[in-house]
Amino acid sequence: LLLAGHTQWAIAVALLMVTNALFTAAAWHRFPHPSWSHRTLDWLMLLLQVWPQYLAFTIMFDLISGRPEWSERRRYFNRNISTLEPFLESLPQLIIKACIWTFFSQMHLESQTRDNPLF
Repeated sequence: LLLAGHTQWAIAVALLMVTNALFTAAAWHRFPHPSWSHRTLDWLMLLLQVWPQYLAFTIMFDLISGRPEWSERRRYFNRNISTLEPFLESLPQLIIKACIWTFFSQMHLESQTRDNPLF
């Protein structure tokens, strides 16, 4: 979008990803149940924006290993971390992409006829 000259749409989509990354970083910083590799490999996963998935993997590993703290970590993950991405990035991106689709469909349809078929 940016290369095509649609900077406002590119900024709107990028802003959602940055917002999600900032909230995920805050959740990582406040995570009260450090895993066996917390602050060593976690920061790399945070930079790659896969920390929630990695945390879910470590919780599953703790479950299989028989560590007793997996239940509390899973409860915290389900309540505080797993809900970030759907509400901060996915749902707003769906709305923005629907607006982009409507905008470009309207431009395409108006170039073929003089009447606007969408309104």
